Amino acid sequence: MLENIILAPFWELYKTFILIWIVLCVITVIGAIVYARWNYGILEKLNIPLIKPTFCLGSTPNLHLVVQHLEDIKRFKKYGPIWGVRKIACSSIISKLRICL
Repeated sequence: MLENIILAPFWELYKTFILIWIVLCVITVIGAIVYARWNYGILEKLNIPLIKPTFCLGSTPNLHLVVQHLEDIKRFKKYGPIWGVRKIACSSIISKLRICL
């Protein structure tokens, strides 16, 4: 009986702490998703061809598995001299224009 009287306030405090922790985790996850998708649509509005991005890794999730200059040649042939890529929340425009003097 004495244990219930002593532990009751701590148990209520513990449940409140767990609830606050869960709410903060949910808010953090939602905030990260909103931040990651903040600039989506900018390159499409400019009519720049875009490499289709994955959700978290952007347009080039396999950077460490491929030779980048060979991938750039493939993309140049597919998209032309200008194309867009995404890296998490950052949109970038890649230009491979050849200037002959």
